[in-house]
Amino acid sequence: MADERTQRSSTTEQLYWSKLQEGSMEALGLLYDMHVDKLFSVGIKINGDRQVVQDGIHDMFLELYKYHNKLAEVQNVGGYLTVALKRRLYKLGDSKIKKISIEHKDALHITKNNMGFVNSHEDEIISEENIQEHSVRLHNVMEELSDHQQEILRLRFEEEKTYEEIASDMNVSVSSARTLLYRTLKHARKVAISFF
Repeated sequence: MADERTQRSSTTEQLYWSKLQEGSMEALGLLYDMHVDKLFSVGIKINGDRQVVQDGIHDMFLELYKYHNKLAEVQNVGGYLTVALKRRLYKLGDSKIKKISIEHKDALHITKNNMGFVNSHEDEIISEENIQEHSVRLHNVMEELSDHQQEILRLRFEEEKTYEEIASDMNVSVSSARTLLYRTLKHARKVAISFF
């Protein structure tokens, strides 16, 4: 019975992973809900700062969505997420929030091309159509956000600013910046689900 549940859970997370590779924000949210407690438990053993661990988990999932079209097939999604979070937290080392380097992003994300696959011309066309479709959906989601919400997303993910820098730019406290970003992402997810 337990083996059956484990197999069903594994099949479910594989389905969510496939949907995430296609750009489904809903699948990203479902994977987050499925693994966040275990990831937090692992993360807190590496870094005792709850806020750093929470930020690490959130940033990791946002990167998964940002680079969804480069994600490779993964046999054990939970294991992949755990290793990715551990790498992120070990890289932080001294518990200070640092900007994510390009090298770190590359280390976390195994691309299809790195796995030795070559895309056909049809794959390239389909990929381009998917990118355009996701761009339209993302634009629609952004249209539903307030100027304040759009600004914090721009500062965090386009300019890759730390929470301290965002707080300074927006003239709010660091904790308010964190809360605003979290609420904005939660709202964006609900809006995205309604579009998809």
